[in-house]
Amino acid sequence: MNHPKRLMAIGSVLTLLTLLAAWGVMRLHQAESFPSALNYRVDDLPKASAPSPTHYPIDALQRYTVTLATGDEYALHVARYHDAAQQEASAIVFVPEAGQAEAKRREAWQHAAQAIVQHTEPEDLFLAWWDNSQRIELFTGRRVWNKQPSAANWSDTEQAVWRELAGGFATDETAARQLAKWLAMPANEALADMARFFDKQRAVYLLVTADDLARWPEVARLTAPAPTFESQAFQSNHDWHGLIKQVRRWALSGATPSTYLLQPLEGLAVRAWRAVDPASAASLWAEALPFVSIDEQTKQEAPLTLVYQSPWAHYLSIYRLHARP
Repeated sequence: MNHPKRLMAIGSVLTLLTLLAAWGVMRLHQAESFPSALNYRVDDLPKASAPSPTHYPIDALQRYTVTLATGDEYALHVARYHDAAQQEASAIVFVPEAGQAEAKRREAWQHAAQAIVQHTEPEDLFLAWWDNSQRIELFTGRRVWNKQPSAANWSDTEQAVWRELAGGFATDETAARQLAKWLAMPANEALADMARFFDKQRAVYLLVTADDLARWPEVARLTAPAPTFESQAFQSNHDWHGLIKQVRRWALSGATPSTYLLQPLEGLAVRAWRAVDPASAASLWAEALPFVSIDEQTKQEAPLTLVYQSPWAHYLSIYRLHARP
């Protein structure tokens, strides 16, 4: 999948100023990591608001508005469709009407889906967390490793809404637990294990997005030991240079002060993430996510083969685990 305008060199990263400028409208997708939900309502939306083009026709588009114990409300949009086996399926999608950040995500997925369709074969396999897998299938029709979450990811009070959002829970958690295990392993070990595991007659890809850290609690519930990340929010007050200094000081104060990942929040705030220990920083997940290096001298060549990366702030990345023979 060698898209000439998208192929990126491994290890190339945006500077912090560039990240802040490019991600100015992006926020941590808090709606995908709910605390205990009190209630939710569902509204049917016009199908014309759904993302397009898609591989499978969208039957319905719904907006789920969830009220949290704090009184805050969050909305997620779900497309309903029928897959290749004519089974009912769902995908959490992004609609521009929900705001500029949603529009940016929608655009990123449209570009990625176009590259996937143009540069991969229908029998190729994609590994991604379940919500990303749903979007891969809807937009491209490509095979995915797992597309439904484990019920164990959420408390009893959260399961009702997530069962509807995800189109049901996985009846067999083997794939989800195996993917969580690989993400938690040292990158070189995970890649070697994947190479032994998968059929060599088709290409296998790994897709991640900058929103995936919102899924960290799910990974931690499915495998042990799991990589551990911590975060802190910072206010800019229009002083981006001052914010840079704050984030770098915070990143340098951690146990692994070489990399960090940024996710701007609503308004003039930004959330910075860092791994809490060297093992987490060396995990396949941390290697695949768009972490920024502070010290060029500590940067090491990543063991992954990057074949696609979103032009919008490295939001979405695709790695080839092995090619077709």
